[in-house]
Amino acid sequence: MSFSIRIMDRGFQNPLTLPPVEFIPERYSFHAIGGPKSAIIQVRGTNERAIWELIEYLRCPVEIFDDRESCVWWGYINQIEINVGRLKVGVSLDEMYNQIAVIYTVNNAKAITPFAFDSNSVATYGVKELVATLSDANEATALAYQSNLLNAAKYPIPTIDISESEALSATITCAGWFETLDWKYYSYTGSGDLSNQIQIENIVNNAGQFLTGIEWRGTISTPSSDPDRNGDTTALHNLLDLLDAGSGSKRLLASVTRDRRLIVYPEPDPDPYKPEIYLLSDGSVQNIWGDPYHATTCPVGVWARLKDVIPGSVDLGLIADPTMLFIEEAEFDVQMNRYLPAARLQRNPLSIGTRMMDG
Repeated sequence: MSFSIRIMDRGFQNPLTLPPVEFIPERYSFHAIGGPKSAIIQVRGTNERAIWELIEYLRCPVEIFDDRESCVWWGYINQIEINVGRLKVGVSLDEMYNQIAVIYTVNNAKAITPFAFDSNSVATYGVKELVATLSDANEATALAYQSNLLNAAKYPIPTIDISESEALSATITCAGWFETLDWKYYSYTGSGDLSNQIQIENIVNNAGQFLTGIEWRGTISTPSSDPDRNGDTTALHNLLDLLDAGSGSKRLLASVTRDRRLIVYPEPDPDPYKPEIYLLSDGSVQNIWGDPYHATTCPVGVWARLKDVIPGSVDLGLIADPTMLFIEEAEFDVQMNRYLPAARLQRNPLSIGTRMMDG
């Protein structure tokens, strides 16, 4: 299959002119809560300078297209590893923090410094916060520690390792935009309980620096709860709790669209007569229209039905219906042309799909 990619500038305005190398999407994944989760893109080339230019693309938006030129995955570049000779040089946003506060303890009492930030890093990558802790310290010590930590962590820190191959190459690891809700801490002070729906909107509006909005679909009736948050946990942590509390008797699912809008909706009910996808005994996957390309969209958050897999003579009266599976997450392996779904509560993620492929 011939897949392609597009990389945009960090301001989401224009596609970048890519260096003369070959970009080979290897695999990508989705989750029922968040949508696009991760992607791996291999890079091959003979121009060493062109390979090194890839480092400049950290946090740039990236899209993956299938051989019909349909966009099947979207997110941002989170990590780049470059193989040069016997060395592997990597840069990642994982350990970068450009806005830092310090909680410190003095005389058995907790205090916290104001956030300090690096404006150049924030302008380049966006806000990525860290609340560090320091015990038995006064304010001056905490501020000095904060300054040193910010200077060390404000930009991606290169790593060096030994490569197993001497071939000139690179690996680009991408993450979905939903993950950036973990970049900021969330605090809120209010009086009395507040609708969880409003709390979810507050979190997204406060911490969704790369998201363009939130949209509710389906019938939503969330409970109310205490909205107070003291800022010691991230926005993503708080959002996941509220999604899990759900609407009525159903949890809420969420997915970030290609235009970075967060869609929130109740988990659908199973309907054995109208499943959204079929998993066939030959390892293929189909939607209800029999679209052979549907696997490349990596469907998640849907009910799948096994078709022509379990003989009708088998007594299934004492177990949950094994022909209906809720797909919690899934991966599409481009090189193997294979869809790998994982059912909800499945102990080994992606294991049921070892033979699932594009229909």
